Amino acid sequence: MPQTNAMFRAAFLVLLVAFIFAQAARARDTNSADRAAQLVKQLGDASFLQREKAAAELARLGGAARKAVEEGLASKDPEVRERCRALADHIEKRDYLARLDALEQDIHNDKDPNVPGWKQFKDWFGDDRALRGVFAGMHRAEPELMRRLDGPPEALTEMIESRAAELSSDRQVRSISFQTTTALLFASLQKDAKPSADALGYLQGFVNDREFRANWASGERGEFLGRVLARWIGHTADTAPPGPAVYIALSYGLKEGVKPALKLIDQPAGQPSYLCYAALCVARFGDKSHLAAIEGLLQHEGSVAFGTVNGQVNVQVRDVALAALVQLTGQKLDAYGFEKPEKDSATLYKLPSLLLSDTARDAALTKWRDWREKNP
Repeated sequence: MPQTNAMFRAAFLVLLVAFIFAQAARARDTNSADRAAQLVKQLGDASFLQREKAAAELARLGGAARKAVEEGLASKDPEVRERCRALADHIEKRDYLARLDALEQDIHNDKDPNVPGWKQFKDWFGDDRALRGVFAGMHRAEPELMRRLDGPPEALTEMIESRAAELSSDRQVRSISFQTTTALLFASLQKDAKPSADALGYLQGFVNDREFRANWASGERGEFLGRVLARWIGHTADTAPPGPAVYIALSYGLKEGVKPALKLIDQPAGQPSYLCYAALCVARFGDKSHLAAIEGLLQHEGSVAFGTVNGQVNVQVRDVALAALVQLTGQKLDAYGFEKPEKDSATLYKLPSLLLSDTARDAALTKWRDWREKNP
């Protein structure tokens, strides 16, 4: 019985302490709110020093002053309104940074951080400590862009456009962080964002920058960046310039490059170099269902010039297309007259090594037609 009474007394003391702290906190909140209301009025004081002092104290109060500051936005005094606008922005930014800190520190993933874009990011790419750190880094690198993720899509699109153009003009004097590039890629993935082909072209350039490549080549972070790029290439296949998209897919080993590659092949009037890489992209990531598309290039006499130790060579699109077809069907290139094809980890083969003479080409095309008749 004495033990039971002791337990009850201990429980009562815990509850009493909690109640006292709650009451104290409520009193502090009330006092802070009252004080904030007084300070907002002082923002219109005749004394400049008093106005400055009131503004500084409101800034220190932070979230506790939010309600009073918001009410001050409707003041009849233009000085009060102007200072409250600045204070509201300051409070929001401080609260925003605190939420980013909370996002990174919540290693148990049991809190809603209320950070723009986080739910979508988590749904697409997962949730662990490393990913939270990357996402917070994207916010810190591009706060104005990332904070628009929860706003009107038109405002987000406008921000993507202006930021991409600004960064593109600065690339000669400073490098672009991988967090900035990833933030722009993520923003342009949003459902209703509609960046122009020019803006998407700028992003394709950023993806090829040295810093982004270096981070892609590093372990866990690289796996994440690869997934971002894969989703981005698939998402923008109908709107981004297909030539650079194919090059990115080849460089980063992404099967999503097949769609923009087929789009290029369907436009044979395009640049011969793009058509060559499109054929090799399909050869690397596609399958036999794509043979007919590549066969459409077997009559293309456009060429790509390369300088070699033996002088300039001109590799024709139809030669590269034939090499791609042979690769897709599991045959040997040397059986089709390609004497010294040099392998390449990204493009399968180096383009200059796929040069055929006129005689070798005629024989190779005849051999291909014969093979196709037997293997429709």
